[in-house]
Amino acid sequence: MTDFLAIASITSGLCGLLHSNLGDDASGIDITSRPPDKVRENMTSKSQINLFLYHMTPDAAWRNMDNPVKSRSGERSYPLLPLKLYYLMTAYSGGSEDGIDSTTVDKHLVGSQRLLGRGMSIFHDHPLLNADTINDMLPETDRTEHPFDQIERVRITLQPLSLEELSKLWTTFQTNYRTSAAYEVSVLLIESSHERTAALPVLMRGKGDRGVFSSTSLTPVLYSVKPPEPQPSARLGDQLLITGSGLNAEGLSLIVNSQYLPKPISMKTSSVDQKGAIGVDLPGPSDSGVMSDWSPGFYTISAVVNHPDLPSWVTNELPFALSPTIKLNPQTAAPGSINLSISCTPRLRDGQKAYLLLGDRQIKPISIVNPVALSQATTLEFFIPQVDEGEYIVRLRVDGIDSLPIIRSASTAEVEFDPDQKLIVKVGTTP
Repeated sequence: MTDFLAIASITSGLCGLLHSNLGDDASGIDITSRPPDKVRENMTSKSQINLFLYHMTPDAAWRNMDNPVKSRSGERSYPLLPLKLYYLMTAYSGGSEDGIDSTTVDKHLVGSQRLLGRGMSIFHDHPLLNADTINDMLPETDRTEHPFDQIERVRITLQPLSLEELSKLWTTFQTNYRTSAAYEVSVLLIESSHERTAALPVLMRGKGDRGVFSSTSLTPVLYSVKPPEPQPSARLGDQLLITGSGLNAEGLSLIVNSQYLPKPISMKTSSVDQKGAIGVDLPGPSDSGVMSDWSPGFYTISAVVNHPDLPSWVTNELPFALSPTIKLNPQTAAPGSINLSISCTPRLRDGQKAYLLLGDRQIKPISIVNPVALSQATTLEFFIPQVDEGEYIVRLRVDGIDSLPIIRSASTAEVEFDPDQKLIVKVGTTP
């Protein structure tokens, strides 16, 4: 694969391309790839062409792409590292480094400009390098262990540089300026060293290998979930009213989920009106499994639409709140400090926070006990200091959701405070 050695392979390939195409008219020339400030060390009497890699940038067209040859559809692989390489070609002729010399050899011009022109001509005549060409210029061990095998050919392009850019480059090199030619070499695709994952073959496309299913109907959507009016939250035994579109009562089921549920709860619809609103009855406090499955708090509900021989559709999720139902013990007490016990249905889960709301006071429990028997409610003990004479509406707040201290009249639909959720504090009262 084309790995970390690819940069060195490109440089070696470019140098080899120059060396193999110089010809007899420029024989005895050394091809090097040194930094410009080190290029003439121990070579002051020799002629040479130096090809220095001075810059690299990512190739935007190939960024975050998989290898198109080695990654199949559905397989996950790490993206390639695509690079553009920038080289500076500089020529040096013997010890004098003359640009043009017509005196040393009578029959032709010599000098650095002759070498630079020859090198530029070679790159112009060979603008593309394929993997085989680069591999042939690598040593045997590197060719075996680090083969250059990218399918994309490497393109050599003359890169014009302004006088300002040249000035900055040679100032960075901290050496005397020499006439040079800049080239962009792209694209170099370096593969990740991480292992790729391979997908298993597809045996069947859907049930019975029927292929892709398409439908022109709208996707089912839930709009709202409402508890009974005028309650802000639901209680066990209440009916939730769900509105939406694309909901078919046949084959429709509901999924209720919460962070405290061991697994999602599947429920069935209890009614559907003419406008498509769905009613779903929450289980009652005495129903089987309620204490072990449910707890006060926030829930989400979604609908699953099932049609014969078609995939199931799952709608969006909507939240609703389930408030605790409480019982007080005692309900009457004398003024002063009061020990109050509250029974909470359904049971609280580990990590849930509960507070007693008494008038404008918010009180933490001194203990929370869940009986061993899963059918029994949670008991919370509170110590309330200095309670004055009067009637107090008692509420239990669990994870921000208050118990509902109200009752509705079945005949008139009127709402009033529940007398069983009042704490009566009166002088001379014996609990």
